[in-house]
Amino acid sequence: MPRIYYTGTLIEPDGSDTDPNGEPTEPGYGSTMTDGWIDPSWSRWTVYDDRDDVAADVWEPADGPMIDWLIDTLIMRLSWIETHDMNETLYATEPDEDIEDGRSMSMAAHMHDVPPAIVTAVLHGIRNRQRRRTHQPERPSA
Repeated sequence: MPRIYYTGTLIEPDGSDTDPNGEPTEPGYGSTMTDGWIDPSWSRWTVYDDRDDVAADVWEPADGPMIDWLIDTLIMRLSWIETHDMNETLYATEPDEDIEDGRSMSMAAHMHDVPPAIVTAVLHGIRNRQRRRTHQPERPSA
């Protein structure tokens, strides 16, 4: 069955004096960075080392057409999709941010067991939906 796993890069403030790359910051404004697998159904803010620790989104025939389910699920999880690697990985444009505690999570989706023709159709469908989301109808002239 087609399924989607997610990875992310979590940046969290840690009160140190360095950023995730070891560069100095203002005292107390440092942060750490953690990469790994995430389970957006459970928590977008928890990163796991092992893919076996997260649940995938899994398509079932009862979910309707596979292409529509993939498009809907990917847009729901990643919001706006900026890039893809022409295989099975799609990358979110903007990280999720938690303004209250300063965390941010950059996400990617990894499709598994999806035929190449379906991947192509999904990428095309996502582009079309995103294009429609930004289309503003013309105002009639006065």
